[in-house]
Amino acid sequence: MKVFVQYPEGLKNKLFEIEQKLREKGYNPIFDAEPTYGFCDLKDDIAIELGCEAIIHIGHNSFGFEHLLKNSKIPIIIEEYRYEIDEEAVNETLKYIDVIKHKKLGIVSSLQYLNYVYYLKDKLKGFEIVIPKNPQILGCNVINAKSIENKVDAFLIPTDGKFYSLGLALQTNKPVYAFDLGLRKIYSLEKEKQKYLTIKWFYLSKFEEAKKVGILVSWKKGQLFYNPYEVKEKIESLGKKAIILAFDEIDPNKIIGLDLDFYVNLACPRIFDNYKKFDKPILNWVDIFKHYFVKS
Repeated sequence: MKVFVQYPEGLKNKLFEIEQKLREKGYNPIFDAEPTYGFCDLKDDIAIELGCEAIIHIGHNSFGFEHLLKNSKIPIIIEEYRYEIDEEAVNETLKYIDVIKHKKLGIVSSLQYLNYVYYLKDKLKGFEIVIPKNPQILGCNVINAKSIENKVDAFLIPTDGKFYSLGLALQTNKPVYAFDLGLRKIYSLEKEKQKYLTIKWFYLSKFEEAKKVGILVSWKKGQLFYNPYEVKEKIESLGKKAIILAFDEIDPNKIIGLDLDFYVNLACPRIFDNYKKFDKPILNWVDIFKHYFVKS
């Protein structure tokens, strides 16, 4: 069977190994060389154009994007990728346990670190641990963490880096701690969160001054969150000119030189993480909508 293979950036150096395993199972793979950030970037149309009969999605599952799985034009084979427990890394990281100033902790994680959730529950002595029915979160979807938000004093996320822990910190009023198995440290995301919130409020003031606004839209199937025409009408109702710009992947280099004062992002909300790379201020539409169109 001819298959189109999508995979996270972290598996790029293992493509020959993956190909061998797929061929042993009877698959004839074509690998997607474009970055795949999650199941939101499902490319069934492209797979069909390339003559493939199915898509193999490695390292992500359909959580949060079940509608894409249901409506795909060809079968989707999901190969989840979860890290095995590294006891040495856990024990080294636990040396920083005193950083945590709260006793009732909610533990959630990305798909890759789900094996660590219940393992840490057993390792963390002296804490009251709360785990949601499904402890998985995405960089853009923390609904499972929000389901236990009122039952905990803080969140702990087994991870490698700040991406998932910062994503949760920006969407909850509870403190968030990263159990960073890469750095082998535990740290709070509070300072990082406050930095982003300061930038957001500063950019809201810049939006107030802006006269020409670029509305950034991605045609990735899982990132069509809003109707760009409706957003354009709302922005124009504020006395501004607006233009809709569509991309596959929103890249700051693609919009350099446009005669615009401000960018409004309608695609993946984590694009705002790269605000320093854009030549003009950028905000997610949800922040502008709440500020101008939601009555407090």
